[in-house]
Amino acid sequence: MSTETPVVDDFDTVFAEIVAEMEATPPVPPVEPVAPVEPVAPVEPVAPVAPVVPVEPVAPVVPIAPVAPVAPVAPVAPVTPLTPVVPVVSVVPVAPVETPEAKTAREAFETSIKPYEPTPEEVAALAKFKADFPEEALAVEARLRSVDRDINARVYEAVRGILEQVAPRLATVEQDTSDAAMERHVTALHTAHTDYDAVIAKVPDWIKTLPPYAQIGAQTVYDKGTTQEVIALVTDFKKATGTTPVVPVVPVAPVKPKAPDGADLTPVNSRRVAVLPKGSADPNDFDGSFAEAVREMGG
Repeated sequence: MSTETPVVDDFDTVFAEIVAEMEATPPVPPVEPVAPVEPVAPVEPVAPVAPVVPVEPVAPVVPIAPVAPVAPVAPVAPVTPLTPVVPVVSVVPVAPVETPEAKTAREAFETSIKPYEPTPEEVAALAKFKADFPEEALAVEARLRSVDRDINARVYEAVRGILEQVAPRLATVEQDTSDAAMERHVTALHTAHTDYDAVIAKVPDWIKTLPPYAQIGAQTVYDKGTTQEVIALVTDFKKATGTTPVVPVVPVAPVKPKAPDGADLTPVNSRRVAVLPKGSADPNDFDGSFAEAVREMGG
């Protein structure tokens, strides 16, 4: 069977068929204009990647050696306290303050014991008496000399007896005063320099290094200086040698044992305490002892 399309010779017929097909086909919508494409920004070049550093292999962990046990600390032996080296200090007694009443009594007593000075009238009468009665005047003068010697002997015996009683008391007062002054001296030195006991022993060697003119004064202060002078000497020694204060080691007091069955273990004081009778002077009181001696003399 033949599939060829027949040739149409009629032009009008063909045109009419084309028009009919065009009317039957829906119209094609107009195509919207395409928006212009924006130019694309140039892409920045990518930075080259740094080469990877090879990781060093981790060193193997070394096992920790076991710690040896700590040996127990040996007990510290008790430190023997140093014997304080205290320069000898001469104690100067301080005169007591005199009250107005005591001053009046003293002046009256001094006036009463002054040598008697006769008046001009008495001098003329004595001269006339010697001229008129020479033998009687000589006898009177001899009697007066005898009385004067008798009074001197009595006064001497009275004073000697008083001194025998007062001397032991005065010795106690002097010793107590010296001990108290030394205690105040030592306390002041340790208050100013807590390491005084450790430092004072080094001062003599330091004094020898001073110039000759300074050695004399420093040695005098070390031997018999006052409290403030010794404190200043130790201060100068520390400044010159750069000595730092040393904290003194305080020894631990031993534990007092418990008294069995209520027994008293308190040590007995070897110093006897005298009970004074009422109204008597304290033997440690110099003024009281002196007043008692004066009363005995008057009696």
